Amino acid sequence: MTAPNAPGLQARVENIAKVCHEAFRAYCTTLGDTDNPPWEHAEAWRHAFAIDGVRHVLAGASPADIHDLWMRSKSAAGWTRGDSKDPAMKQTPNLVPYDQLRNPDEMKKAALFTSTALTLGCGVERWAVKTLTDPDASRVDLSPVDSSVHQLVMLPAPHMPTARVDPAEFTTYRVTANLTYVKLEKDTDIHMVLTDPDTEETMIIEAACPACAQGSVVTDQIAQVRQIVETQFPEVVAGKPKDLGTSPLQVTVTGVAFFDYYHEQKGYARSNGIELHPVLSFTLGGSE
Repeated sequence: MTAPNAPGLQARVENIAKVCHEAFRAYCTTLGDTDNPPWEHAEAWRHAFAIDGVRHVLAGASPADIHDLWMRSKSAAGWTRGDSKDPAMKQTPNLVPYDQLRNPDEMKKAALFTSTALTLGCGVERWAVKTLTDPDASRVDLSPVDSSVHQLVMLPAPHMPTARVDPAEFTTYRVTANLTYVKLEKDTDIHMVLTDPDTEETMIIEAACPACAQGSVVTDQIAQVRQIVETQFPEVVAGKPKDLGTSPLQVTVTGVAFFDYYHEQKGYARSNGIELHPVLSFTLGGSE
């Protein structure tokens, strides 16, 4: 999966990087290490590491990966390995691979950076339901039921749900329709609009960000769909929405139903807010 680097996400990534840096600095202070400057006074290499680190986390990087990135950044800034930390000599004992770290606090630093970036970089509203990481996810029937955009937007709208809604959100649907719009969202999901070829009704489907769906019961499917969609629409990954309204693509998708709140989303099903989120398979053309 491509690391998020779209212009529309740049400012948000930098803001997240600042918070990650300050969280990292605060934790170091509790350990007696006061040599990390505030973001506003930090060296360029620290800014670059934090920003690259956030991008990598949102692309699926682990704490070990972040430690490796930190080592490369530190080495590029002239630091070498030493028996103890010495800022004047630019030496630190932690320039070793993640699995060779002797101090568990150093592992916690990488985990703190990763968890902070994920917390701020992923979505919030009903996120566990969206990604099938909620307590009821194991009860979702992953055998797809054939349906259509029209049929789905006619389902009864629930009243401000929080937990998974029975029966729709426990059901996987297969839909063949026209894909008319694709956009990379700020929460790093790829937002797509399906249009019913007969009624012109619309609904949203989402290719979830795998990094924001860790622990999902459908992790593999989410990652596969994301790779397919990114390959099909590289300009979207680069931050340019694609409007296919005049030349729609017929697609067949399967996904779990999800009811979302209205916040001016393009293609929102105004009758009930239904989406397929996450999408579990994505194929160009008719029925699979």
